[in-house]
Amino acid sequence: MSSFKMFWFSSVAAVFVCATVAYSQNANQQNGSVNQFIGSLPNGYTVVEGNPLRLDPSDLCCKGYLPTAFFFNKSAPYVAFNVQDLPSPLSLFQGLPIFQLRADEAIVLIGVTPPATKYFSYLPYLLMRYYPPDTTPKPIFASVGDAINVDTVKTLGPDPYNRPLVLILTPDKVTDAQVRAALHTAGYPDAIINTLVFSAPRLNLGLDTTKDDYFVLLHRLAVPTDPAAVEAYLDAMGSTDVTKRPLRVFRVTPLVHSALQPFSTPSLRVRGTGRNEMDLTQPLARLRQAILDRYKDNYNYTEYHSRHIAYVGNEFIQREVNTMADNPDALYMGAGYLPIWDSEDDLTLGENDFLIVYGPRHDSNRKATYMNLNVYASDLGLSLVSVYGDSLNLSAYEYLGQKDPAAGLMYAYQFARVGHCTTSAFCTSLEVPDDCTPWCPQKPCPPFTLDPSTKLGLFIRSYLEPQTRTGPAASELLYDQVIKFSPK
Repeated sequence: MSSFKMFWFSSVAAVFVCATVAYSQNANQQNGSVNQFIGSLPNGYTVVEGNPLRLDPSDLCCKGYLPTAFFFNKSAPYVAFNVQDLPSPLSLFQGLPIFQLRADEAIVLIGVTPPATKYFSYLPYLLMRYYPPDTTPKPIFASVGDAINVDTVKTLGPDPYNRPLVLILTPDKVTDAQVRAALHTAGYPDAIINTLVFSAPRLNLGLDTTKDDYFVLLHRLAVPTDPAAVEAYLDAMGSTDVTKRPLRVFRVTPLVHSALQPFSTPSLRVRGTGRNEMDLTQPLARLRQAILDRYKDNYNYTEYHSRHIAYVGNEFIQREVNTMADNPDALYMGAGYLPIWDSEDDLTLGENDFLIVYGPRHDSNRKATYMNLNVYASDLGLSLVSVYGDSLNLSAYEYLGQKDPAAGLMYAYQFARVGHCTTSAFCTSLEVPDDCTPWCPQKPCPPFTLDPSTKLGLFIRSYLEPQTRTGPAASELLYDQVIKFSPK
């Protein structure tokens, strides 16, 4: 087993007989006993405790463990849950904490929600699937249903932060009922128990590595109120004392198969409110012209139009295409070189070139809880810069002036090479992590460098429309746009 695999799996422990230890977490809340929960399950059930693991694809890619960073958001932490020592049949996902699941099993998270953040969620993914007649699985990385998120999670208290949480991931009603009954006996109130339905009718469940689906379960966090508190929450995930982890994860398995009662596929939350941003069409045109007028004497320009990408996991599962971890709580707009999503514009950045991304402030317009911009080295899916909505404040005034009534509802933000953020106060440099040498099939692997031939792609993320508690509808947003400027 490689050192990376040992890193993921070294502390997985089977739990069958436990001493009575009251469960308590950093929120100083006691809402039941883990050991009593395990002891209250019916005879014939086994429980294996796994590990919550902080997942940083950019770091893993640059350290040579992964061939891609999956276009993950550079500045939004992720946690994955290891419940099975299962190698990946594809090098793309080598070493990740993947699992398969029987139709009568459950994965149970017990702990507390994160400290205050604008967004957090728990969402399972179909990572790989065998599509007949293929004998090798295809990478899919598509969401399976809706997430349980900051606006939908069941917990106690006036807000959802640092609150007690139980989450059951299962395809089966009988297993769900048995797990819930054991949780109630152990002192966990129904008010904190969430079931994340694993949709058996559309999944190939089972433990056959030659035909059944592979999955991963992700916990996302974004825009913390207190970054240090969130760092402490994430660091505690790896505690060797399991009672000090903010989340504990268990795999619950009946030893004897009973008659299955699979959940039907849940309805998805519906995107869209009917309210749109189209009244900003003319102000956006003014902003575009003001940007061009600012630089027209010294720069040539090329425009790149964005489009919505990775819209819904169901589509990509049916198309047999890798969506690289879509999220139904978000609308992703993409531009540039993103061939996975059928965008193949040849976007590169020379030493003295720069990009300006501009558009409506979807968060200020109440079409999103937060928005975020990332620029990627597309061949690696590696983020070179990540900027959140707060950094966009007042940026359109630089071009429209303070007297334009629409300037506060829009943004214009610049990205440039290191040392070349010189023409705007609203600019961030593209930066390659130190000692970045991604995995490659033939060793030694070359280090990654950003040069004028590096193909770039952009993501503009809009997360969680407040009214619908899911991602905004593409038809209701005025699309963000990109302009590249090059010296004449």
